[in-house]
Amino acid sequence: MKALPIVLAWCAVQGAGAQMVKPADSTCTGYAPAAAALAVTPSTSRLWAVGGAHVVGGVFVYQEMEASWGESSGRFHVKWSDWCCDSLMQDDEISHFVSGYHLTKAFAHIWSWTGEPTKRARTWGAIEAGAILTLVEFPIDAFNPHQGLGISDLIFDYAGVGMGLLALRHPGRWDFKFSAKRNVFANQKTLFSQDSRESDNYVFWATYRPPLGWGDRQPVSVGLGHGVGLEADGITPVRELYLGLGTTIPDFLRTVAPAVAGHLQLLEAYYINIRLRATVR
Repeated sequence: MKALPIVLAWCAVQGAGAQMVKPADSTCTGYAPAAAALAVTPSTSRLWAVGGAHVVGGVFVYQEMEASWGESSGRFHVKWSDWCCDSLMQDDEISHFVSGYHLTKAFAHIWSWTGEPTKRARTWGAIEAGAILTLVEFPIDAFNPHQGLGISDLIFDYAGVGMGLLALRHPGRWDFKFSAKRNVFANQKTLFSQDSRESDNYVFWATYRPPLGWGDRQPVSVGLGHGVGLEADGITPVRELYLGLGTTIPDFLRTVAPAVAGHLQLLEAYYINIRLRATVR
């Protein structure tokens, strides 16, 4: 679950400037009629801006990781219980998949904003997303006494990167998103989730947005979600499955102000929804 805030923190720092001045079309959305239109000569000033944002974002995220999870000052070890024997019931692996997915799309957009050709921007986006998520597991988690290298985490990281590339090359009405059950700012004391109780606040979604006669401006999507909760004893974890109906801020704005929606694509990751829940014991 720890990988998800990295997506938001890193992309927010690096993408803020790009979002303010980028064209409405983007390689990171299924609504661009011609993504190749962004394939122009790279801008030196924009490359410097992205490079500087990488430095600032990297330092900020690393400091927050240490503050949340401790220093990587122990011996190398593998977290063998990551898949089946922790209290997260594969929700952590799903969060890594969603993180890889959105990091790839976000970085591809940022590199496209610099003027890199579309295919190269996507390649750089995938490489960078994969590299960042790998570094989280090794050496950061691998040498952290309280964490450990998660093999299943890495597998889902790379699967998410691959799915992000697929979404860029073949955009459609399906997507992967997340939402929070409760106010994140009230629920977490630090930027990153420190324990399973804070991680349980997140639900991860596979969504589909039917046209319903409105085409691309139809804002509502249906979603299937996965989360983890606790039994009545407040200790025993239980798997939660959700059926949701909702939208995102960019999808909603696209109905009335498509140009504005194009500047807020990072927010497509968050699913505002009403939902039904079923527990699986």
